[in-house]
Amino acid sequence: MSIKRAELTRLCVLQLCCLVFAMFSSRPLMAAEWSVEKSLELGIVHRNSMGFSENGSQNITVGQVKPSLLLTGRGNKANLLLLTELGYMRSDIEGDQELLPRLYGTLDSTIIDHTLFLDSNITVDTVIVSSGNDAIDSLSLDKEISKTAKVSLNPRLEFEIAEVADLRINYGFNDYSASSDKLLDSRSNSIKIELDSKVSSTGYQVGATANVDNTDFADGNSLKQRNILTKAGKRLGKYWQLNASIGSEWNDVPDQSTLEGAGLAVTKEQATIWDVGLKWIPGRRTSIFAGYGERSYGRSPSLEIVHQTRRSTYSLIWSRDLTRSNVGIFNSVDAISTVESDSEASDVLAGLAGGPALFVEDTTIAISEQVRAAYHLRGRVSSLSIESIYLKQESRFQTDTFSSSNVLLRGSLERRIGYDKSVKFTYEHARGISESQVREDRIGISMNLKIR
Repeated sequence: MSIKRAELTRLCVLQLCCLVFAMFSSRPLMAAEWSVEKSLELGIVHRNSMGFSENGSQNITVGQVKPSLLLTGRGNKANLLLLTELGYMRSDIEGDQELLPRLYGTLDSTIIDHTLFLDSNITVDTVIVSSGNDAIDSLSLDKEISKTAKVSLNPRLEFEIAEVADLRINYGFNDYSASSDKLLDSRSNSIKIELDSKVSSTGYQVGATANVDNTDFADGNSLKQRNILTKAGKRLGKYWQLNASIGSEWNDVPDQSTLEGAGLAVTKEQATIWDVGLKWIPGRRTSIFAGYGERSYGRSPSLEIVHQTRRSTYSLIWSRDLTRSNVGIFNSVDAISTVESDSEASDVLAGLAGGPALFVEDTTIAISEQVRAAYHLRGRVSSLSIESIYLKQESRFQTDTFSSSNVLLRGSLERRIGYDKSVKFTYEHARGISESQVREDRIGISMNLKIR
């Protein structure tokens, strides 16, 4: 076992121990309502790929066995969700096989009523490492596999000032580690201070925000982002709200065009930033937000549309942000972060059903533009999910720039058979629409058995 892999293993064990200790040392949580859900998934996935090699298309069938355990606890001052699964996959090509361990845990707690709160999160995952020019090629299961671990701690303070304003102070700590040398370890610290006035009788609200975010990477590089904003809002009738902000942003970005061994250079950026947004909330089940602004890296559009009915959810999200390329692309674990408190436990388990996440190697800092559209329908015995994702990434801060555009379409249909069994059909289509023109189709069927 390499030194990096051993350190990662120790970190995962330490994070898990910390989460379990916090879980059992919280009195409000010990008095909570507990639920445990165990399941076993058996499935087969057939994959057809084109453009990955000179041999043309490639057909691979992968069998998988995946036991899962979900533990939830809800109390007056703390909520816990702990999900763990161990996937085993075996390919019909030369008998390739891989273990895919995953762990997701979150603990949200109130330390002092109405004042001090602590949110903690741990994610241990198995990802596939891409070459960096086309994220789409990492969909192939015969690529390099890496184990990753991320732990987050987010304490926050909230105060009311003379009944005229609210003050919020948020601190964030994130530690990311990977077993592959192609994915950089990183550690970040951030502080965000927000001061907002109460909404006046005429519907006006003003405020200010200061944000500092420092990220240090294992290669000696660091990314520093700072901004100060003044903001104002106005309610327009019962359902509309207009928001605007203006301020300054300072970034210290590693200059990756520096020759190896020549030392680390830093590009300093300063820019005036602004944004304008309009929100419409006609009811409890519908919200629409559209905005546009300018950041140091260029335009920053945003659009978020969510509509819910009794059994269905429609959503459309469009964003353009500065990201690090070791952030997961098309990451199936993202589904867990959107789980609401009233969701069924089985919905959380479905969040890890999409296979390994996609990660891009190297230290590239990229501008990521992403459009996601999704539709979810949940019936009494059947559920349907359809999702489409468009992702465009551009590198800005190195001479060896890259640009890639990829599309992912996926859908699933699940039907319960009795109380403790369900069958699920899945289809995924991924296509690179940049120079390489690679594509991949996946068709899968699986059976999930609940274990009492």
